[in-house]
Amino acid sequence: MPKNLKTKWSMCFTIPIIVNRLTSRRDGLPSSYHGSNDRKTDFIVYTEYGCDAWQQIIQAGFQECRIFSIDYPSAQALAAIK
Repeated sequence: MPKNLKTKWSMCFTIPIIVNRLTSRRDGLPSSYHGSNDRKTDFIVYTEYGCDAWQQIIQAGFQECRIFSIDYPSAQALAAIK
């Protein structure tokens, strides 16, 4: 690959975002599950993402974060670009 050709890396994922609230950890709180609380086979929630979810992407070293609303407010897709 030529040295002057810049490579861009990206990571894409979906997360539920709680609107009008900041991201918080669930340490010490009752269990919460991604999907449905009555189905214990769903994924346990360790972090509840809020309106500041994009900051974690920038702090991880990515240069850009794009947010796409898949099913507002319950599902957002984030694209992290490096």
